[in-house]
Amino acid sequence: MQLSTKDELEFRVALQKDGMGRVEASLRDIDVSTAQASVDKDRAMILDNIKQEISLDNFNQFVRGGLLKEFRAIAVNAFR
Repeated sequence: MQLSTKDELEFRVALQKDGMGRVEASLRDIDVSTAQASVDKDRAMILDNIKQEISLDNFNQFVRGGLLKEFRAIAVNAFR
């Protein structure tokens, strides 16, 4: 994940104020079932594939975990 200079600065300020709590709270709201697509048929197909392969809950956990890992790495690098 790559943040712009401005976003990285804002992230550093937020980390100093709230730690990772704000990031973790935001990631809890991620839910693939609320995702949008420009074509409804594509959205339905993608969600059906996720349901069949891994389940929506497991997919959400996978995405949240990956993003949390990336944000933690950015946080560590932000204070080097």
